Amino acid sequence: MRHTYSIRIAAVAVAGGLALGQARAGVPEFSSEEWMRSPGTGWSSARMEPSLPLPKVAPGPIPDRHTMRCYYLVPVDRAPQSDALDNLAETVLWIQEWYAGEMELNGFGRKTFEIESHPDGSPVVHLLTSDQTAAWLRADPWGRCRIEAAQAGVPHDLRGEVVLSAFEAHEMNPDSTLIGGYGGGANFGSGSSPGTGMVGSDALAFLSRSDLLDTREYDGLVIPALGPYPAIQDVTFAWFDGTTISASASVRRGIFLHELSHGFGLAHDFRNDSNFNGNMMGNGFRGTRGHLYTEEFPADYVRLTYASALQLNSSRYFNPETEYTEDTAPALTVLPGPTVAVSADGTLHVGFTASDASGISLALLRNFGETVAHLRFDGEPSVGGTFRTPHFETTMTNQLEISVFDTQGNRTGRSFAVEALPGGVNLAPRPSVNINPGRALAGQEVTLTAWNSFDPDGSVFDLTVEWDFDGDGSFDTGPTTDKLTVHQWDAPGIYTVTARVADPGGQSFVSMPVGIRILGPDPPVESDLMIIR
Repeated sequence: MRHTYSIRIAAVAVAGGLALGQARAGVPEFSSEEWMRSPGTGWSSARMEPSLPLPKVAPGPIPDRHTMRCYYLVPVDRAPQSDALDNLAETVLWIQEWYAGEMELNGFGRKTFEIESHPDGSPVVHLLTSDQTAAWLRADPWGRCRIEAAQAGVPHDLRGEVVLSAFEAHEMNPDSTLIGGYGGGANFGSGSSPGTGMVGSDALAFLSRSDLLDTREYDGLVIPALGPYPAIQDVTFAWFDGTTISASASVRRGIFLHELSHGFGLAHDFRNDSNFNGNMMGNGFRGTRGHLYTEEFPADYVRLTYASALQLNSSRYFNPETEYTEDTAPALTVLPGPTVAVSADGTLHVGFTASDASGISLALLRNFGETVAHLRFDGEPSVGGTFRTPHFETTMTNQLEISVFDTQGNRTGRSFAVEALPGGVNLAPRPSVNINPGRALAGQEVTLTAWNSFDPDGSVFDLTVEWDFDGDGSFDTGPTTDKLTVHQWDAPGIYTVTARVADPGGQSFVSMPVGIRILGPDPPVESDLMIIR
């Protein structure tokens, strides 16, 4: 017998552009959670799947509330994992709190999403059972989880709902490899559009807090929730996911965060990003243990980029108390000719105009589905702007998209191709900033590095770096080829760090800002910060 619950899964369809949260090869994002990207090298270890036909959401009234929901789907030949529901509930509360802190860190206050909750404020995690098998589900998780919900009488794609979906379908082979590992997410991308993040059951096996602190090597261990065979290093999990139970748990918790964030409409962003430290929408999602246990894992952290926070600042899901009145998307025009060209400063310039009666709040530029530039506006009804970015390809056609959002959270997107051949222009470097640790006490030394910066036509060793430690636009150090510096902040508060990176030919670019929280001598404990609605 199926248990019927209210479960919603999103489709992908946006006006005039790529779907938010859509990977290069489409949705679902990847059929294995093992993926990474290095500057200038493109994708590696990613097993992409083609896009699936998904239904469009019928128009309707604007919901009174915008809510995140969570469920766990278990097929007929499987039993629920022990503590899975409790671990999912704890994880969604942690994600809610993480967002509140990161939005504050980016200067937007403690905004976060609302969770479907019990009367006592604890999250609702629906248990959904299926008459189908695990093998049937993992053959097409994105489509078949939706089918099972529909056959159980559950409507899909309701406006004003984002769903975090976990399903039980992975299997461990005798050679200790895993099949059925899965992560994907998408959103229609505008206003009250529904969204989803979907994660396979292999990630559930490492979702408890205790796993994050278990520093044993996983090689040779039998992990019952994973399967009956001993795990093998670099076979059961990819090498870049670490070698311990703790590292594996950090990655899998990060997958839930990453995919749910696609459900909120966020796209990939690899600026200021590295493995186990950096952007939640890049490879930094792996560093969740450093957020929860900073002292134990000071080199790990996961951050929300300023561009992502800027988008969520206008999201209906992150402003649950706001009353919205209209669903009209902004008008957007991409300017042709010299406004879409490589400039003498070695960056790609892309111009546009936009208008909306409720006012324009922001615009994003994406290349191959990844965010590469952002512009903030103050609600003007008509705006014009020019993106400037060093993140473009010189030997292939760039697949660009401009997304413009109004103050009501409505979005318009325009996709277009640009043949970006610089013709001998010295290209600007691509800055990348890492901060270690991600949180520190007043007076504590913090290490800042720019070693992940990249020069498309030069060497990182020849790049010079200047640092701005307080976000005032004035650089506090002189240019140096030393990519590492140490700094301390004497007073508690939130500070913004940027770096200006220059090549020997004089081209330079300023990094996207990174926030750091400096705590006083008696920092609040996490339970004091937890948001429960």
